[in-house]
Amino acid sequence: MCIEVIDNILSNLGDGEGELLEDAYKECDIITNYNILLDPMCKTIVTRELNDIVEELKNNRTPKEVCQEIGFCNIYLI
Repeated sequence: MCIEVIDNILSNLGDGEGELLEDAYKECDIITNYNILLDPMCKTIVTRELNDIVEELKNNRTPKEVCQEIGFCNIYLI
């Protein structure tokens, strides 16, 4: 799950922060299929970590590296 969300953010890096967040939320909806537990968890992590995610991607980190860095992988959501 994490890699897909980070890939989405990477694809939209030129957008403003609000658009990035909105697109990432939509990706969370799709990936989790609006799951009552996973969807809010995905969105919370994206909200909390968006600035760090963007910074890491701008520093040429891969989506997998970014997921590991922010701890998204540690909750078994890849």
